[in-house]
Amino acid sequence: MTTREFQDIARRLRPRLMRIATDFFNNREEAEDAVQEVLVKIWLRPWKPDDNIDGLAVKAIKNQCISTQRKLALRRTTDIDKARNTAGAEESDIRIRVSEQKEIIERAIRGLPKWEQRLIRMKLKGLESEEIAAVTGIAILSVRSILSSARKKLIKQLKP
Repeated sequence: MTTREFQDIARRLRPRLMRIATDFFNNREEAEDAVQEVLVKIWLRPWKPDDNIDGLAVKAIKNQCISTQRKLALRRTTDIDKARNTAGAEESDIRIRVSEQKEIIERAIRGLPKWEQRLIRMKLKGLESEEIAAVTGIAILSVRSILSSARKKLIKQLKP
């Protein structure tokens, strides 16, 4: 794809992607960041003439929004945990609960098939699906499918 082609595609897709991301986040800055990430991915990806760029871009922005939301939630959780740890009296109780929760999650992960365990652990270390695909040699769509299946199994195991 030439620079000119990319600029035309970006100019055409940006408003639609912004609407989707803004509806998702209700925050223009987060939406801008998500759209920018997707446009970078579009630019870096090798395209075939018959690829549906519009459809893939819409799917990519939805995935980017979900990924960003998870990261933001994790940051908020981390900030809350830090605030609680400074409370002194509750500190040991919180540590015990966190430790117990980690052990429950770890047991659930160990209950998954080995290939799902491996991919989930890589995802928990902060690797993106594209990076996991590159490291493992598994196709990106397969990585996403395996991660989705593993998450569903974990949710099912962890529900009370």
